[in-house]
Amino acid sequence: MTLRDLLRIIALKNRLFLNKAADISSVAQFVADNKVVSVGHELIRIGSKADGGYLLPDVLDGISKCFSPGVDVSSEFEDELAERYGMECFLADYSVDGPASENQKFHFDKKFLGARNNDKFIRLEDWVDKYSDDDTSDLLLQMDIEGAEFAVLLDTPQSILKRFRVMAIEFHSMETAFEIGAFPIIQSVFDKLSEHFTIAHIHTNNYQRIWKRGDVEIPSVMEITFLRNDWVKKDNKPLTFPHPLDVLNEQDKPPRHLPKCWWPDQ
Repeated sequence: MTLRDLLRIIALKNRLFLNKAADISSVAQFVADNKVVSVGHELIRIGSKADGGYLLPDVLDGISKCFSPGVDVSSEFEDELAERYGMECFLADYSVDGPASENQKFHFDKKFLGARNNDKFIRLEDWVDKYSDDDTSDLLLQMDIEGAEFAVLLDTPQSILKRFRVMAIEFHSMETAFEIGAFPIIQSVFDKLSEHFTIAHIHTNNYQRIWKRGDVEIPSVMEITFLRNDWVKKDNKPLTFPHPLDVLNEQDKPPRHLPKCWWPDQ
């Protein structure tokens, strides 16, 4: 279930207009509460030098498994984790029949990630339990599931989310935070994540535009890297935007970098 699906259900139940504006001061506070933070670790790039690569804190040693729902045309991200760090990589996507490349450390489920279990969908909690129920080591999550991330994250208990030392999540339709029906959902997801995680990096996917109301700018698609709070170090090192390791997702589209309203106060 995508964010748009959730909004339609809520709108029908509450007779809301999806395009009615959310309170802009609340949206501005949401952005202020979810800025990038210097987490005390250098960032490294894992995966493709174009779309499909992510910047992660250099804390991956000791992570045993990566859960990576949403299979793209390339599996460079998972290949590098498997070869460089020895991680077992679990991939899931109902729309394809397997990963883009073969690797002995790859394990594939022909399922979409969702908020229920059936022939087509599997919940994140049950997927993690399926492969890691008797394992207490830290995990990594890389999730690009085309808008279903909001329902999945709301459905997933904190006990499962806390298993992940690092999470790289691509959020879609973020501009709907300007709409009264979507804003509470988006805010609830980020409030939930902020209980145990800190935002270590944000990359604007230049495939989609950046939306603006007043002084607030929100990219439609945002790749956000989270680091679990027990791995965050106090650090006042200035951050640079875009990061030197950031690259354009789409080479034939104009650059769209992280708006300054998301930058830390430094």
